[in-house]
Amino acid sequence: MYNNNDYFKRIEKRSEELWENFITSKCFITKLPLELFWLEMQQERNKILDALNNRVLSKPMMNLMGTANYFIVNDLGYGEVCEKCHNSGSVIYLSDSNYLSGLEEKIFIPYFKTYYALNIQPESATFAENFPIPVNYKTDYWYCPYCNELHKFKYDEELGLLYDQEVVDIKKLLESSEHKDFICDILKLHLLMENNLKREQEKSKITPTLKQISQAKKTNKPVLISKWMEKCNDPDEECSWDIVYKYVLTNGKIKFERTHTY
Repeated sequence: MYNNNDYFKRIEKRSEELWENFITSKCFITKLPLELFWLEMQQERNKILDALNNRVLSKPMMNLMGTANYFIVNDLGYGEVCEKCHNSGSVIYLSDSNYLSGLEEKIFIPYFKTYYALNIQPESATFAENFPIPVNYKTDYWYCPYCNELHKFKYDEELGLLYDQEVVDIKKLLESSEHKDFICDILKLHLLMENNLKREQEKSKITPTLKQISQAKKTNKPVLISKWMEKCNDPDEECSWDIVYKYVLTNGKIKFERTHTY
């Protein structure tokens, strides 16, 4: 085992090194306005949930313009960041565009005790792949993908950084945005896509007919029953939608195949 004080000194130093390396290695980081960040979360919510369910601790996010100013964080050392859904996962939105300024005043999350509890050494590749993110509690935000709600941070002299539970008024945020019309159009499109998706998923319930089962046995080849669109189930793929094929096999069993669309 290792000395607690020594470990936390090492992890603090290594966190700053990795953060500086990350920022300086990027030509630029795309800073979306807060309202467009919220809109982006509506599109990426399922991928974020998949990443958190796969126990990622920290992960930079990308958008069409490159590296974004928000990060997936699973703050296991803090515990339940959201008192409503009792989950430890969130997306951290960095509002301060001077990402290397005032690091001594910012607080890195996930909390260092997350890595300590998991026996992750600061010098390890695992730590480098899941490096902490510096948060300015005065300007930054956190988004709960489980509740689909946006929040601020706050600070307590005794407890330190806290995840504020008060929900940001999205309606007021959107109404004051210069991108208001664009966002409304995107939300309408998103709603249309969701409704189409529900209709598409009804096709997954289609069962093979006796004729299709007979054809599969006769030809000794799978017979297509139906196909439909689903949101991509692989967070590592740069893909939003998959085409799912449902077949009946020669033995009467059902087989599914999934194709990514790019």
